[in-house]
Amino acid sequence: MSTPQTPITILGAGIAGLTLGRCLRYHGIPTILYEKRSKEYTHKYGITLQPSTYQPLLKILDLDEPTFRKITAIDGNGHVDSYTSFTPKEEVSKCVRVHRGKFEQMLREGLEIKWGSQIESVKKDGQSYRIKVKNVTAFDTRALVATDGTHSIVRSTLSDSKLKVLPYVAFYGRRRISQATYEEIFKGHFRKSLVSHERKGPTLLQLSLSDITPEYVEVNWIYSRPSSGASDELLNPERSPDSANVIPEALFEEVSRLKDLSSPYAEIFGSQSIKNDRILHWLMRSSLLANNDLQRLAKENVLLIGDAAHTEPIIGGNGANLAVDDAISLGNWTARDPKFAGVGSWYGTRHALWEKSADLGIEVISQLHSDGVGLERDSKKVHGVL
Repeated sequence: MSTPQTPITILGAGIAGLTLGRCLRYHGIPTILYEKRSKEYTHKYGITLQPSTYQPLLKILDLDEPTFRKITAIDGNGHVDSYTSFTPKEEVSKCVRVHRGKFEQMLREGLEIKWGSQIESVKKDGQSYRIKVKNVTAFDTRALVATDGTHSIVRSTLSDSKLKVLPYVAFYGRRRISQATYEEIFKGHFRKSLVSHERKGPTLLQLSLSDITPEYVEVNWIYSRPSSGASDELLNPERSPDSANVIPEALFEEVSRLKDLSSPYAEIFGSQSIKNDRILHWLMRSSLLANNDLQRLAKENVLLIGDAAHTEPIIGGNGANLAVDDAISLGNWTARDPKFAGVGSWYGTRHALWEKSADLGIEVISQLHSDGVGLERDSKKVHGVL
Protein backbone atom coordinates (compact mmCIF):
# COMPACT_ATOMS: atom_id res chain seq x y z
CA MET A 1 0.00 0.00 0.00
CA SER A 2 1.37 3.41 -0.97
CA THR A 3 1.96 6.04 1.72
CA PRO A 4 -0.68 8.82 1.66
CA GLN A 5 0.73 12.08 0.30
CA THR A 6 1.22 14.84 2.89
CA PRO A 7 -1.16 17.73 2.15
CA ILE A 8 0.34 20.95 0.82
CA THR A 9 -0.34 23.88 3.16
CA ILE A 10 -1.97 26.88 1.48
CA LEU A 11 -2.19 30.10 3.49
CA GLY A 12 -5.17 32.12 2.26
CA ALA A 13 -8.49 31.06 0.75
CA GLY A 14 -9.03 33.92 -1.65
CA ILE A 15 -9.05 33.60 -5.42
CA ALA A 16 -5.45 32.39 -5.76
CA GLY A 17 -5.60 29.91 -2.86
CA LEU A 18 -8.95 28.43 -3.82
CA THR A 19 -8.00 28.09 -7.48
CA LEU A 20 -4.73 26.41 -6.54
CA GLY A 21 -6.58 24.08 -4.17
CA ARG A 22 -8.99 23.04 -6.92
CA CYS A 23 -6.18 22.58 -9.45
CA LEU A 24 -4.17 20.38 -7.09
CA ARG A 25 -7.31 18.42 -6.18
CA TYR A 26 -7.89 17.84 -9.91
CA HIS A 27 -4.38 16.36 -10.10
CA GLY A 28 -4.94 14.19 -7.01
CA ILE A 29 -2.75 16.26 -4.68
CA PRO A 30 -4.24 16.95 -1.22
CA THR A 31 -4.20 20.41 0.36
CA ILE A 32 -5.28 22.17 3.54
CA LEU A 33 -6.17 25.86 3.28
CA TYR A 34 -5.97 28.26 6.24
CA GLU A 35 -8.10 31.41 6.05
CA LYS A 36 -8.44 34.17 8.65
CA ARG A 37 -11.99 35.10 7.59
CA SER A 38 -15.07 33.24 8.76
CA LYS A 39 -16.88 30.90 6.38
CA GLU A 40 -19.83 33.32 6.28
CA TYR A 41 -17.76 36.20 4.88
CA THR A 42 -18.54 37.00 1.25
CA HIS A 43 -17.05 39.55 -1.13
CA LYS A 44 -19.91 41.51 -2.68
CA TYR A 45 -18.44 43.05 -5.79
CA GLY A 46 -17.73 42.11 -9.38
CA ILE A 47 -14.49 41.24 -11.15
CA THR A 48 -13.89 40.89 -14.87
CA LEU A 49 -12.32 37.60 -15.97
CA GLN A 50 -10.62 37.29 -19.33
CA PRO A 51 -11.20 34.24 -21.54
CA SER A 52 -7.53 33.26 -21.16
CA THR A 53 -8.16 33.15 -17.40
CA TYR A 54 -11.43 31.32 -16.93
CA GLN A 55 -11.51 29.00 -19.96
CA PRO A 56 -8.61 26.81 -18.72
CA LEU A 57 -10.43 26.66 -15.37
CA LEU A 58 -13.55 25.10 -16.90
CA LYS A 59 -11.88 21.71 -17.40
CA ILE A 60 -10.66 21.67 -13.81
CA LEU A 61 -14.14 22.55 -12.52
CA ASP A 62 -15.84 20.15 -14.96
CA LEU A 63 -18.14 22.89 -16.22
CA ASP A 64 -19.14 24.18 -19.62
CA GLU A 65 -19.06 27.93 -20.21
CA PRO A 66 -22.85 28.57 -20.10
CA THR A 67 -23.06 26.80 -16.73
CA PHE A 68 -20.05 28.73 -15.42
CA ARG A 69 -21.66 32.02 -16.42
CA LYS A 70 -25.01 31.02 -14.93
CA ILE A 71 -23.39 30.21 -11.58
CA THR A 72 -20.97 33.12 -11.26
CA ALA A 73 -21.99 36.00 -13.57
CA ILE A 74 -23.79 38.91 -11.95
CA ASP A 75 -26.68 38.79 -14.40
CA GLY A 76 -26.22 35.21 -15.59
CA ASN A 77 -24.20 36.42 -18.57
CA GLY A 78 -21.59 38.97 -17.47
CA HIS A 79 -21.16 41.20 -20.52
CA VAL A 80 -18.52 43.96 -20.38
CA ASP A 81 -17.30 46.44 -22.99
CA SER A 82 -13.84 46.97 -24.47
CA TYR A 83 -12.75 49.51 -21.89
CA THR A 84 -13.53 47.49 -18.79
CA SER A 85 -11.50 44.39 -19.63
CA PHE A 86 -7.74 43.83 -19.78
CA THR A 87 -7.96 42.15 -23.15
CA PRO A 88 -7.88 42.95 -26.89
CA LYS A 89 -11.12 44.29 -28.40
CA GLU A 90 -11.65 41.23 -30.56
CA GLU A 91 -11.88 39.02 -27.44
CA VAL A 92 -14.02 41.31 -25.27
CA SER A 93 -17.25 39.48 -26.02
CA LYS A 94 -15.77 36.42 -24.30
CA CYS A 95 -14.96 38.25 -21.05
CA VAL A 96 -17.29 37.69 -18.12
CA ARG A 97 -18.12 39.90 -15.15
CA VAL A 98 -18.50 37.57 -12.17
CA HIS A 99 -19.70 38.12 -8.62
CA ARG A 100 -16.56 37.48 -6.58
CA GLY A 101 -18.48 35.91 -3.70
CA LYS A 102 -20.27 33.45 -6.00
CA PHE A 103 -17.02 32.69 -7.82
CA GLU A 104 -15.20 31.90 -4.59
CA GLN A 105 -18.14 29.88 -3.27
CA MET A 106 -17.94 27.68 -6.35
CA LEU A 107 -14.18 27.25 -5.98
CA ARG A 108 -14.54 26.13 -2.33
CA GLU A 109 -16.36 22.92 -3.24
CA GLY A 110 -14.47 19.82 -2.13
CA LEU A 111 -11.64 21.69 -0.38
CA GLU A 112 -10.54 21.36 3.24
CA ILE A 113 -10.49 24.89 4.63
CA LYS A 114 -9.67 25.88 8.21
CA TRP A 115 -11.78 29.01 8.63
CA GLY A 116 -10.98 31.62 11.27
CA SER A 117 -7.28 30.74 11.14
CA GLN A 118 -5.41 34.00 11.59
CA ILE A 119 -1.71 33.38 11.00
CA GLU A 120 0.40 35.09 13.67
CA SER A 121 3.87 33.94 12.63
CA VAL A 122 5.82 31.82 10.14
CA LYS A 123 9.24 30.67 11.31
CA LYS A 124 11.92 28.34 9.91
CA ASP A 125 12.36 25.28 12.14
CA GLY A 126 14.99 22.91 10.78
CA GLN A 127 13.73 21.40 7.52
CA SER A 128 10.19 22.65 8.16
CA TYR A 129 8.31 25.86 8.82
CA ARG A 130 6.35 26.36 12.01
CA ILE A 131 3.02 28.12 11.51
CA LYS A 132 1.40 29.76 14.52
CA VAL A 133 -2.35 30.28 14.24
CA LYS A 134 -4.07 32.58 16.73
CA ASN A 135 -5.61 30.62 19.63
CA VAL A 136 -4.49 27.32 18.04
CA THR A 137 -1.46 25.11 18.66
CA ALA A 138 1.33 25.74 16.16
CA PHE A 139 1.95 23.17 13.42
CA ASP A 140 4.83 22.30 11.11
CA THR A 141 4.76 21.99 7.34
CA ARG A 142 7.41 21.04 4.80
CA ALA A 143 5.57 22.52 1.79
CA LEU A 144 3.94 25.94 2.00
CA VAL A 145 2.23 28.12 -0.61
CA ALA A 146 1.40 31.67 0.47
CA THR A 147 -1.67 33.13 -1.20
CA ASP A 148 -2.47 35.41 1.74
CA GLY A 149 -2.86 38.57 -0.28
CA THR A 150 -1.61 42.13 -0.25
CA HIS A 151 -0.70 42.08 3.44
CA SER A 152 0.95 38.65 3.29
CA ILE A 153 2.55 37.68 6.58
CA VAL A 154 4.79 35.25 4.71
CA ARG A 155 6.16 37.99 2.45
CA SER A 156 6.63 40.47 5.31
CA THR A 157 8.27 37.86 7.57
CA LEU A 158 10.55 36.09 5.11
CA SER A 159 11.57 38.96 2.82
CA ASP A 160 12.34 42.68 2.89
CA SER A 161 9.75 43.50 0.23
CA LYS A 162 7.63 46.58 0.99
CA LEU A 163 4.30 47.77 -0.35
CA LYS A 164 4.35 51.00 -2.34
CA VAL A 165 1.30 53.28 -2.25
CA LEU A 166 0.69 54.99 -5.59
CA PRO A 167 -0.36 58.67 -5.52
CA TYR A 168 -4.07 58.21 -6.23
CA VAL A 169 -7.10 58.93 -4.08
CA ALA A 170 -9.72 56.17 -4.35
CA PHE A 171 -13.00 55.44 -2.57
CA TYR A 172 -15.34 52.53 -3.19
CA GLY A 173 -19.04 52.55 -2.28
CA ARG A 174 -22.01 50.21 -2.48
CA ARG A 175 -25.68 51.16 -2.67
CA ARG A 176 -28.77 49.00 -2.71
CA ILE A 177 -31.61 50.27 -4.89
CA SER A 178 -35.11 48.96 -5.49
CA GLN A 179 -36.02 47.06 -8.62
CA ALA A 180 -38.35 49.93 -9.54
CA THR A 181 -35.49 52.46 -9.37
CA TYR A 182 -33.24 50.13 -11.32
CA GLU A 183 -35.81 49.70 -14.08
CA GLU A 184 -36.49 53.44 -14.28
CA ILE A 185 -32.98 54.90 -14.10
CA PHE A 186 -30.21 52.28 -14.30
CA LYS A 187 -31.23 49.36 -16.48
CA GLY A 188 -30.86 51.09 -19.84
CA HIS A 189 -27.44 52.40 -18.85
CA PHE A 190 -26.13 48.89 -18.10
CA ARG A 191 -27.77 47.15 -21.05
CA LYS A 192 -24.51 46.58 -22.94
CA SER A 193 -22.02 46.39 -20.10
CA LEU A 194 -22.13 45.78 -16.34
CA VAL A 195 -19.41 48.42 -15.84
CA SER A 196 -19.28 52.03 -17.03
CA HIS A 197 -17.05 55.07 -16.54
CA GLU A 198 -17.27 58.84 -16.73
CA ARG A 199 -14.43 61.30 -16.31
CA LYS A 200 -14.44 64.86 -15.06
CA GLY A 201 -10.98 66.20 -15.81
CA PRO A 202 -8.54 63.86 -14.03
CA THR A 203 -11.29 62.51 -11.76
CA LEU A 204 -12.57 59.08 -12.74
CA LEU A 205 -16.05 57.86 -11.80
CA GLN A 206 -17.03 54.22 -12.19
CA LEU A 207 -20.38 52.49 -11.79
CA SER A 208 -20.98 48.76 -11.84
CA LEU A 209 -23.61 46.22 -10.88
CA SER A 210 -22.64 43.61 -8.32
CA ASP A 211 -25.92 41.80 -7.66
CA ILE A 212 -29.38 41.60 -9.23
CA THR A 213 -32.30 40.03 -7.35
CA PRO A 214 -36.09 40.20 -7.78
CA GLU A 215 -36.25 42.63 -4.84
CA TYR A 216 -33.18 44.84 -5.19
CA VAL A 217 -30.03 45.62 -7.18
CA GLU A 218 -26.57 46.39 -5.77
CA VAL A 219 -24.76 49.28 -7.46
CA ASN A 220 -21.04 49.78 -6.77
CA TRP A 221 -19.23 53.04 -7.39
CA ILE A 222 -15.62 54.24 -7.41
CA TYR A 223 -14.43 57.81 -7.05
CA SER A 224 -10.73 58.27 -7.87
CA ARG A 225 -8.27 60.97 -8.86
CA PRO A 226 -4.53 61.73 -8.71
CA SER A 227 -3.32 62.92 -5.32
CA SER A 228 -2.66 66.65 -4.98
CA GLY A 229 0.45 65.99 -2.90
CA ALA A 230 1.61 65.37 0.65
CA SER A 231 -1.11 67.60 2.11
CA ASP A 232 -3.96 65.72 0.39
CA GLU A 233 -6.16 64.64 3.31
CA LEU A 234 -8.01 62.08 1.18
CA LEU A 235 -4.91 59.99 0.42
CA ASN A 236 -3.64 59.03 3.91
CA PRO A 237 -1.10 56.42 2.68
CA GLU A 238 -0.03 55.46 6.22
CA ARG A 239 -3.48 54.39 7.42
CA SER A 240 -3.83 50.90 8.85
CA PRO A 241 -5.71 48.19 6.93
CA ASP A 242 -8.33 48.17 9.70
CA SER A 243 -9.25 51.84 9.18
CA ALA A 244 -10.41 51.55 5.56
CA ASN A 245 -13.98 52.35 6.67
CA VAL A 246 -13.00 55.68 8.27
CA ILE A 247 -14.26 58.18 5.70
CA PRO A 248 -13.32 61.87 6.02
CA GLU A 249 -16.01 64.52 5.60
CA ALA A 250 -13.77 66.11 2.96
CA LEU A 251 -14.77 63.33 0.53
CA PHE A 252 -18.44 64.36 0.59
CA GLU A 253 -17.51 68.02 0.23
CA GLU A 254 -15.35 67.21 -2.79
CA VAL A 255 -17.98 64.99 -4.45
CA SER A 256 -20.62 67.71 -3.96
CA ARG A 257 -18.59 69.98 -6.25
CA LEU A 258 -18.97 67.64 -9.25
CA LYS A 259 -21.00 69.38 -11.98
CA ASP A 260 -22.91 68.38 -15.12
CA LEU A 261 -23.05 64.67 -14.35
CA SER A 262 -24.99 62.47 -16.74
CA SER A 263 -27.51 59.90 -15.56
CA PRO A 264 -27.12 57.67 -13.58
CA TYR A 265 -23.91 59.26 -12.26
CA ALA A 266 -25.96 62.23 -11.08
CA GLU A 267 -28.22 59.93 -9.07
CA ILE A 268 -25.23 58.30 -7.33
CA PHE A 269 -22.78 61.17 -6.87
CA GLY A 270 -25.10 64.14 -7.04
CA SER A 271 -27.07 63.64 -3.83
CA GLN A 272 -26.46 63.55 -0.11
CA SER A 273 -27.55 59.89 -0.07
CA ILE A 274 -23.94 58.95 -0.81
CA LYS A 275 -23.29 59.44 2.90
CA ASN A 276 -25.54 56.46 3.61
CA ASP A 277 -23.59 54.13 1.31
CA ARG A 278 -21.13 51.56 2.62
CA ILE A 279 -17.83 53.22 1.71
CA LEU A 280 -14.25 52.02 1.88
CA HIS A 281 -11.04 53.99 1.43
CA TRP A 282 -8.84 52.18 -1.06
CA LEU A 283 -5.08 52.57 -1.34
CA MET A 284 -3.58 51.81 -4.73
CA ARG A 285 -0.77 49.52 -3.63
CA SER A 286 1.96 47.99 -5.75
CA SER A 287 4.74 45.51 -5.01
CA LEU A 288 6.78 42.80 -6.70
CA LEU A 289 8.88 40.33 -4.74
CA ALA A 290 12.39 40.10 -6.14
CA ASN A 291 13.13 37.01 -8.21
CA ASN A 292 16.15 36.14 -6.07
CA ASP A 293 13.92 36.14 -2.95
CA LEU A 294 11.41 33.87 -4.69
CA GLN A 295 14.19 31.52 -5.77
CA ARG A 296 15.67 31.45 -2.26
CA LEU A 297 12.33 30.62 -0.65
CA ALA A 298 11.46 28.06 -3.33
CA LYS A 299 14.56 26.06 -2.36
CA GLU A 300 12.97 25.77 1.09
CA ASN A 301 9.59 24.70 -0.36
CA VAL A 302 7.99 28.09 0.33
CA LEU A 303 6.15 29.54 -2.67
CA LEU A 304 4.23 32.79 -3.08
CA ILE A 305 1.66 33.58 -5.79
CA GLY A 306 -1.08 36.11 -6.42
CA ASP A 307 -1.05 39.35 -4.43
CA ALA A 308 1.34 37.79 -1.91
CA ALA A 309 4.04 37.80 -4.60
CA HIS A 310 2.95 40.71 -6.79
CA THR A 311 0.42 43.36 -5.83
CA GLU A 312 -1.20 45.53 -8.49
CA PRO A 313 -3.45 48.58 -7.99
CA ILE A 314 -7.17 47.74 -7.83
CA ILE A 315 -7.86 50.38 -10.49
CA GLY A 316 -5.96 49.62 -13.69
CA GLY A 317 -4.36 46.43 -12.39
CA ASN A 318 -4.95 42.84 -13.39
CA GLY A 319 -4.63 41.12 -10.02
CA ALA A 320 -7.62 38.77 -10.10
CA ASN A 321 -6.78 37.36 -13.53
CA LEU A 322 -3.13 36.91 -12.62
CA ALA A 323 -4.14 35.17 -9.37
CA VAL A 324 -6.16 32.56 -11.28
CA ASP A 325 -3.48 32.19 -13.92
CA ASP A 326 -0.73 31.83 -11.28
CA ALA A 327 -2.70 29.09 -9.53
CA ILE A 328 -3.47 27.09 -12.67
CA SER A 329 0.11 27.36 -13.88
CA LEU A 330 1.58 26.34 -10.51
CA GLY A 331 -0.97 23.54 -10.12
CA ASN A 332 0.00 22.06 -13.47
CA TRP A 333 3.69 22.40 -12.61
CA THR A 334 3.23 20.76 -9.21
CA ALA A 335 1.46 17.79 -10.81
CA ARG A 336 4.70 17.11 -12.70
CA ASP A 337 7.02 18.16 -9.87
CA PRO A 338 5.23 17.54 -6.53
CA LYS A 339 8.41 18.13 -4.51
CA PHE A 340 9.02 21.57 -6.11
CA ALA A 341 12.49 20.43 -7.14
CA GLY A 342 12.59 22.56 -10.29
CA VAL A 343 10.14 25.28 -9.40
CA GLY A 344 12.88 27.90 -9.73
CA SER A 345 12.58 27.78 -13.51
CA TRP A 346 8.80 28.24 -13.18
CA TYR A 347 9.44 31.40 -11.18
CA GLY A 348 11.84 32.66 -13.81
CA THR A 349 9.09 32.62 -16.42
CA ARG A 350 6.34 33.93 -14.12
CA HIS A 351 8.43 36.79 -12.75
CA ALA A 352 8.98 38.20 -16.22
CA LEU A 353 5.21 38.15 -16.78
CA TRP A 354 4.57 39.79 -13.39
CA GLU A 355 7.04 42.57 -14.20
CA LYS A 356 5.31 43.26 -17.50
CA SER A 357 1.86 43.31 -15.91
CA ALA A 358 3.02 45.54 -13.03
CA ASP A 359 4.45 48.11 -15.43
CA LEU A 360 1.30 48.04 -17.53
CA GLY A 361 -0.95 48.44 -14.47
CA ILE A 362 0.88 51.59 -13.40
CA GLU A 363 0.71 52.93 -16.96
CA VAL A 364 -3.02 52.21 -17.21
CA ILE A 365 -3.98 53.87 -13.91
CA SER A 366 -2.04 56.94 -15.03
CA GLN A 367 -3.84 57.03 -18.39
CA LEU A 368 -7.23 56.56 -16.75
CA HIS A 369 -6.70 59.74 -14.73
CA SER A 370 -5.02 61.83 -17.43
CA ASP A 371 -7.23 64.68 -18.58
CA GLY A 372 -7.56 64.67 -22.35
CA VAL A 373 -6.44 61.05 -22.81
CA GLY A 374 -9.02 58.69 -24.26
CA LEU A 375 -10.46 55.99 -22.03
CA GLU A 376 -9.84 53.18 -24.52
CA ARG A 377 -6.86 50.99 -23.66
CA ASP A 378 -4.31 50.11 -26.30
CA SER A 379 -5.16 46.48 -27.06
CA LYS A 380 -1.70 45.93 -28.57
CA LYS A 381 -0.16 46.71 -25.18
CA VAL A 382 -2.45 44.50 -23.12
CA HIS A 383 -2.39 41.60 -25.56
CA GLY A 384 -0.06 38.90 -24.35
CA VAL A 385 0.04 39.93 -20.69
CA LEU A 386 -1.68 36.61 -20.01
